[in-house]
This record gives sequence, structure tokens and C-alpha cells, in this order.
Amino acid sequence: MNATLFLLCATVANLLVDPTFTENDTHWSDNSPACIIESGLPTILVNPDDEIAFPAWYQDFSVAPGTVIEATVEGFTTGTTRGYGAYCSISWFDAENKRIQFDQSGPISLNNTWSQLTVRSVAPENAIKGRFFLLLNGRGKAQFRSPVLRVLQAPRAVDLASTVTLNLNDTPLPHPLFGFGAEDDGWFYNTLNRDKGVDDTAIAIREQRIRDMGMDWVRMFFWYRDWNPSGDLKSFTFNTDNMESHYKSLALYQELGVDITVTGVEWGVKDPFNPPEDLAHAIGELFEELIIRRGFTCIKHWILTNEPNVSFHQKGGTFESYTQIHRRVRDEFKRRNLDVKIIGSDDTNGGLNWFQQCVSTPEYAEACDAFVSHRYLKHDALNLMPWFFKDRHDAMTSAGVQDKPLLVAEFGFQDDRSAPAPCRTR
Repeated sequence: MNATLFLLCATVANLLVDPTFTENDTHWSDNSPACIIESGLPTILVNPDDEIAFPAWYQDFSVAPGTVIEATVEGFTTGTTRGYGAYCSISWFDAENKRIQFDQSGPISLNNTWSQLTVRSVAPENAIKGRFFLLLNGRGKAQFRSPVLRVLQAPRAVDLASTVTLNLNDTPLPHPLFGFGAEDDGWFYNTLNRDKGVDDTAIAIREQRIRDMGMDWVRMFFWYRDWNPSGDLKSFTFNTDNMESHYKSLALYQELGVDITVTGVEWGVKDPFNPPEDLAHAIGELFEELIIRRGFTCIKHWILTNEPNVSFHQKGGTFESYTQIHRRVRDEFKRRNLDVKIIGSDDTNGGLNWFQQCVSTPEYAEACDAFVSHRYLKHDALNLMPWFFKDRHDAMTSAGVQDKPLLVAEFGFQDDRSAPAPCRTR
């Protein structure tokens, strides 16, 4: 097979009936009294004392299985707090009207400005109909305009038995290849695992597999409770059981010449990001302990938190505070003379809004040395991946930060065999 150029394009037709809500809600349905029409726009209003749920406007549509659908809509939020935020989604239903699959956009990341939401989805094999949703999970107000639902021309997969020809040119990349790697959260050697049977034989198997993989880069979670158990961001305990396990993992990666990205996780920590100046100082203390006092020079990068587009707003944060934290940590690294690169965004779920906000906000983008995203796909939707890269490349180019590396820190795909055993069909 010769090299093939895949064109990522869409048909012009909008599958939605009355996308402008000219006939009010004649062609649209809703599932909550929170859904109203205001100034001719579909609106969701959740009061401060209302229960957080999933109020939504929606409309059904029909396409053949295997069809790739793209939905776009502009959203405007006012005073939204908690929950996932305002977003759009596509669900698929079978002949029994059971939802069998869904995909969703990222949430709107900034209040009081119109933002575009995008979601792409592939109609699964047993789908009888699709349903397009406009949602608000949280409190506050969300309005939507200009929804479009259209069919995309998807790239075709190449048969594994085919011959693929790659045509390379002499134009150098603006930066060297960052590397290939994996995630290892470093807790393998802790007491919990030893009590469950992890012995010297298991350790030898693990460490040989790591050597065999020949990785360039490893992303490693560091839980705040492991080194700041009180949560006060001022008192530190660097010899806990989990930290001792981290040190054994880091020693192996340092021996192998693998670069480490430290990623913060704050499970169960109340208000983990405030005040920002204390958080920045605490992170500086952690890195000075790891790099200066313990000598783990394999640590090269820092990520504030895992998948902030899902969790940061839910924990009461704003994008402004997110930016402030990164700038304070950058200054803290400089003050301590730590050569640590900052990796920004770390978004997941395929939505572009958070990533786009990161690269297009100069105060934030300037503090970052690279940007990263995660993507998990259904097995029958792997052909959506080219758009994932194109969206981010276009966003970085538009923002003028295309000279910084774009990384994928988590990637995977699944089918029904990823579900619990009782739910599997094969």
C-alpha cells in the first residue's frame, strides 16, 4: 500500500432540527425544570441550594452504525461552581432504548465568555439512535447557541497485513523527540503490597520488565498525604512507607537513565490548592528533598495535578488560581535553583477547552515548558485519534506556542471486555 493522505473533513448538513430554537422547544426535549428558554437561547439555571444533577436539553437523531459524528456548540456560563460544569455529549441507544455508549466534551473552563464545545463519537454496532445533550453539572447558569451536529469523513484503518510506506522529509522538528514511556506510581514496594504477597521474586520480575522496556520517560504520582499527612502544606514527613517505596522506584529509574515526571494527586485532601503561596513552598520542599537531599537527579518535570479539567473546578478552583499556582511554583523552582521543567494542562477525555485555555493564556503558557493531554478511546473509535492531535496542534499554532513539546501522558482503548465480568458480551 502506498502512503495515503487522510482528509479530516465534515459534511455541511446539520442533523439537528431547529438548532436556533426559533420554535422554542418544539423540536427539543428537556429533563428538568432547570431547563428554560431565556432570550431565545436554551438555558440551564441551577440555584445555589439545588441538588447537583444532570439537567439537560437534548434532541434525538439517527445515523448508520460506524458513522462518525461531530457536535459543536457555543456555551456561556455565569457563576458556575462545583460539579463538572457545562458541556455537551452524545449518547447511543439500542433497540430496547438502553444507553450503550456515550462521549462527552470537556467543560467550559471560564465563566462570562462564549466558548466552543466539541465532541466526536462513532455510532456503535447496535445503535438504533443517537441523542445530543446540552448539560450543566453543577450550580449556576449555562446558555448555549449555534449547535451543529454533522457527519465526519473518517480515516480508514489499514489492514495489519498491508504494507505501509512512510515518506519522510528533511525538515527537522523544532525540538527533539521527548521519548516513549509509561506510568509507574512508585508504590510497588510498600507494606500493603508486601502483605498481599509481593516478595523478592515478584520484585525481580517487575524490575527486569522495566529494564526490558527501555523507557525514556516515566510519569509518577506523588500523593500529598504521603509527604504532607496533615494537609497544612507546612509540615513534611518524607520517610513514610509510600515515600520509601518511591525512593526504591526512583533509584531503579535513575540507574537506567529514565527521566521522571512528578505528578501531584490530592485524593481526600481538603482544599489542597490553597493558599497558593503555601502550596508553591510545599512543592519546592518536596523537590528539594527528592533532588538535592536524596540525589534523584532523574526527576526532570512537574505536573500540578492529574486531569484538572475534570477535578480542579470541582475542588473549588478557578483557572486564574490554576495559573497563579504554576507561576508561583516556577518562581519557587528558580529561587531554589532547581532545574525542573513545568508540564501544563494534563487534560483528559478528548475535550479541547481546558487545553486551549492553557495554551492561549499567555500568563499560563509562559510558565510551562511543555503541554500534555490524555486520551482513552473505545476500540471502535480509534479513528478519532487524528483529530485529537490536529485539534491540539492547531490550538498551539494559533496561540504561538508550537515550539513547545506536545505529549500524551495517558493513552488507551477499550471494548466491552474492559467492563466487569457480568457486563461482558465476550
